[in-house]
Amino acid sequence: MEKQERKFLMGKKKYFISCTKLAELKIFMTYLEWYKNSSKDKEVGYYDSYKNKLYRSDLDVDEFCKRLTNYWIDMVEEAEKKPRKGPFFRKQFLLGATNYRRMVEPLYIGKYYKEKGGRDYENQGRDRHFILLEQWLKQWQNDQNESRSTPNHGKEKW
Repeated sequence: MEKQERKFLMGKKKYFISCTKLAELKIFMTYLEWYKNSSKDKEVGYYDSYKNKLYRSDLDVDEFCKRLTNYWIDMVEEAEKKPRKGPFFRKQFLLGATNYRRMVEPLYIGKYYKEKGGRDYENQGRDRHFILLEQWLKQWQNDQNESRSTPNHGKEKW
């Protein structure tokens, strides 16, 4: 029994650490948002600005992208270690992952085409964690739509 309690508490601790880390990473997301807006002011898209690396801020963005990417890769690996029915992440993690993917993946696409001269990013160059995060979001959205279509929003009457 004591072993189960320890295991339960360790799981709660990991979740707390993940939430804390997610909150810290919001700072990097805010910086990326600022970068995107400042690129608009320069009349250059943030995708092109990052790809061409003309300004110091373009180099700083590299560091923020790496930190964000490492966090989400670790979260995806953790999710795969504990397979469950339905999406692994809670709503706040799925929404955070979606914001991350929408801000960072275009930068990865630019890097892919510039450095690797690649073709067909969607099928050949896309990182696995981007694919899984998108799949989990779609699965969560489908689950939400299904629960809304059931009578009483999936809740039983007592």
